[in-house]
Parts: sequence; C-alpha cells; structure tokens
Amino acid sequence: MLCISGLNAGHALSEIMSFLAFYEQLGVPLRVGISAVVKARLPFIYQLLVELLPEDRILLLEDGRIYRFAWLAMRRNRWFNRVVNWQKLPYEKRDKVMTFGDLREIKHDFADSAATLIEVAGGIYARHAHRYDLSRKIILIKSSDDPLACSPTRSMYVFPAARAIAEAAGFRFVSVSDFADISEYICTLRHADRIIISYGSTACTNRFFIAPQASVTVLAHRHYQQEYEWTNDDWHVLHSHTFPVISQRVLLDFPNEIDEPTMRGLLDIAAA
Repeated sequence: MLCISGLNAGHALSEIMSFLAFYEQLGVPLRVGISAVVKARLPFIYQLLVELLPEDRILLLEDGRIYRFAWLAMRRNRWFNRVVNWQKLPYEKRDKVMTFGDLREIKHDFADSAATLIEVAGGIYARHAHRYDLSRKIILIKSSDDPLACSPTRSMYVFPAARAIAEAAGFRFVSVSDFADISEYICTLRHADRIIISYGSTACTNRFFIAPQASVTVLAHRHYQQEYEWTNDDWHVLHSHTFPVISQRVLLDFPNEIDEPTMRGLLDIAAA
C-alpha cells in the first residue's frame, strides 16, 4: 500500500519519494495499492507516479468497495523529504536576504535522493517541450483563487499594476491550475531559467522539477513567518526550501501583497 496522509502536494510527493526508495530496495515487482482519492484530488501527483512506476503495477482502490488480499504490506512513509546535512549548506544572509551559491549537488543529500525524480522531469521535458509555448522567466506563487491551494489563507496577492510591471519585464505568471497535465506542468517549470516562487508547499513541491541551471528567488512571505523564524538557525529554510539549482535567494519577511514598488525591488533582486 502506498499511503498518502493528506492533500498537501509537497507532503504527498515526499511520501511517494520515500515509498519508491523502499520499493526499489525490495527488488520484487509487487502491485501497489493507492486510494483513488489521490488520482481525483491530486491528479498531477498521480500522473507523476505513473511516470515513476509502471501503471500496470498500480491498483486504484475505490471508495465504497471492499478489497480482500492474501498478503498486504503497509508502511509509514517519510512525511517530508528534507536536506539531511542542512547545517553544512553555505550561504550569506544580509538585510533579510539569504544568498546561496551552487546547490545542484544537494540532489543526493535529501533523506530520499531526488536524483531519480530530477532525471524523470528532464526526460518529460526532452520528450514534450516542443508541444508548448514556454517562457524563460516565470512567477509561480500561491494565490487565493487557485482551486488547488491547500491553505488559501496563506496566499499572496499581486496588484494588477505590479503584475503589469513583471510582465513588461518578460515574466509570465503561471498557476498549477492552468496546466492540462503533468507534461505541460513540468515542461513549463523545467524550461525557465529565472524563477520567482512563493514559500511553503509551492516551493517544496516544485523544487525538483526546475532545471539545475536555473536561478530561483523564493518569497518567504509573512504568512509563513512563524515557520521560518521557528528557530534562529534558519533551519526551516535550509532543510526544506533549498533547491538543487545553480543559484538561489530567499527573501525573508516578504510582504503578503505585492504592489508596484515591491515588484520593482523584487525584479532587481531576481535579475542580480
């Protein structure tokens, strides 16, 4: 049984990565049961699972039906796939800006290696990128009008005038709900080499789909202040919001609402 504990995509993806690491070690092609609720409520997560595991091994368990098994194994999967040696990550912190250098090799340093997932994302991009009109600069933030947002009360708001400034600078605003399937979703993220993304599940879910050569700016906005200030050693940022990319910045205490001056300042930082 592949047990998923909830509808937060970041945690669901971590649990899948944990399960697959265990499943590969078994070396036996057992069938994998998973609730049909995952396919219905987290469709891209399910589509990604099909990319990672042959679909003929997946048994969808429908609500309201009784199943009988001769043998069944269940395990508690890792709820969050963290950077194990987060204390050793080098960075500079000045005026609420955390600046990292080359983080590409941390793909091997997660509790469950991200290397396979990054390789699969690269394969999807190689096969399907030609089908889409893709952008090199994108902004992906949690929005209250996104039907897939699991905590809309912690979303951000971009004023129309601020959005126009970003678009004039060549940035495209994207939302998970805009995409038809996992291929378009991953190709959009993988193609971009300059990305602005919001804190929380938005960052944690998507960090493995972004190209290693990308430059990422993470907006640690104030809705998440209790989390990123939980300890005074930047633990929450380092162990859960670092991306396996060539360059990253994290902007702490970023406003929940982005007006024109804030957007101009953000674009200056993202362009540096």
